Amino acid sequence: MPKWLLVTLLIALPLLFGAIHPILFILALAGVLIANPITWKYRKNKYFNGEEFQTLRAQIASVVAEHNEVVNYVAEIRGQGAFELGASSTGQYAHLANFENTSNWNYQRDRNVAEYAPHVHNA
Repeated sequence: MPKWLLVTLLIALPLLFGAIHPILFILALAGVLIANPITWKYRKNKYFNGEEFQTLRAQIASVVAEHNEVVNYVAEIRGQGAFELGASSTGQYAHLANFENTSNWNYQRDRNVAEYAPHVHNA
């Protein structure tokens, strides 16, 4: 039953029967109050057991499983210490170099200073 028809019947039935006799209005209202939760539960079960919902559920489960695999892989790499940001040996012996400024204009060249951002590798 379409939702619009159900809502219309839930509103119209007590009004139609109430126009005939007041006791019928009370019976129709009681019937609506009993039928409404039963109908909603039936529709809920029909949706969640339906093919469309089960397909979506399977797709989401596969995405979650794939995401968990990636997270576990990254955690394993970090646990082994194989992936460290900013760990570079470039410039570690720069302080040992001697520099003589032979510029005619006394131009300042700081060749023996190796200052890099903490997560930047000088290639």
